[in-house]
Amino acid sequence: MRPAPKSVVTINPLARICAALACVALVLPHANVQRAYAATVPAEATIITPATTPLGQNYSFNVNFDNVGGATGYGPYINLFMPTAGADGGTGAPNDGIDLISATFLGSAITTFALNCPSGGSVRSPLTGLTVTCPTTPVGTHKLYVLQLPFGSFTAPQAPAVIAIAASLSNLADVGTPLPISAQAGFIYGDSPTNFEPSQGPLTTATVAPSLFTLTKTSDEAEGETATGRNYEHVYNITPAMPAGIPAANVLITETLPPDVVLVSVSGASIITGPAIPGGPYASPNNRIVFNYGALVGSGAPITLRYYISKTNALGGDVLPTSGGNATHTNTASGNGNWTPIDPRDVGSPFT
Repeated sequence: MRPAPKSVVTINPLARICAALACVALVLPHANVQRAYAATVPAEATIITPATTPLGQNYSFNVNFDNVGGATGYGPYINLFMPTAGADGGTGAPNDGIDLISATFLGSAITTFALNCPSGGSVRSPLTGLTVTCPTTPVGTHKLYVLQLPFGSFTAPQAPAVIAIAASLSNLADVGTPLPISAQAGFIYGDSPTNFEPSQGPLTTATVAPSLFTLTKTSDEAEGETATGRNYEHVYNITPAMPAGIPAANVLITETLPPDVVLVSVSGASIITGPAIPGGPYASPNNRIVFNYGALVGSGAPITLRYYISKTNALGGDVLPTSGGNATHTNTASGNGNWTPIDPRDVGSPFT
């Protein structure tokens, strides 16, 4: 007897896969898939600069970068606008403003891109592709320096990054005319290193005015303190200065003494008017000494005054409190003279 034939069932492999997928579909709940979008991250720049700087000199200031958003930002940068045209550059060459020498972070150079930025115009950032609006003043061409900071990312709680800027002020600059330096900060990539959602923060501006004549006063008092009496003599120096290469003439220096100073001797310049020396303490108006310093080029030689603090002032009162303690004495100095600007577009005048 022949055995009964076996039943053979053939399963299509594709059907097997589909069946498996169907089973999975029955087990897994329906998923709501949402796409994640990149976002910009705001940043701010702050400029910390001296209010004045000597004509024709190099000087330094800081630009601080800060993440002011709630998320980590990627690809931090700063747009730094330098007023290279100056007050007169927009009316014809040469420029007489401020320009960048270097930008560093903790002593290391920062990658920098330089673009001409005409006042009131716009340029496109080489880092973000965003349109950058140039400052409107001063008239002429600004220099835009795009600083690519040496961080992959910058978190919101991070302390501001201090960028050190070395700059040069033209010796043709207009004395006393403030020059604006502007900056703005942002992120190239937004809140993800793999996206491209650049941000560009608000513009912040600080000004620097070119200065001409300076007086520096130094004393040999330890920590600015001394005891009273003739056994505690000290020396202080008054040093006038003009920017390098810019001479001054007919320089007069006026020193106003506090009412507790006794002068022992004075040297370094002739005296036009003043009290008897040695002598003191001096009461107003006899406490003013006018020195004829004459010509001055660069940093001059000091005027030296040897002195001590009297136990009683010019009005007969005690210098120190009778109950003990300290007292402060302050003396001031000022100067004036004549100078001729190097820039023929500027008009010289007496300075104070």
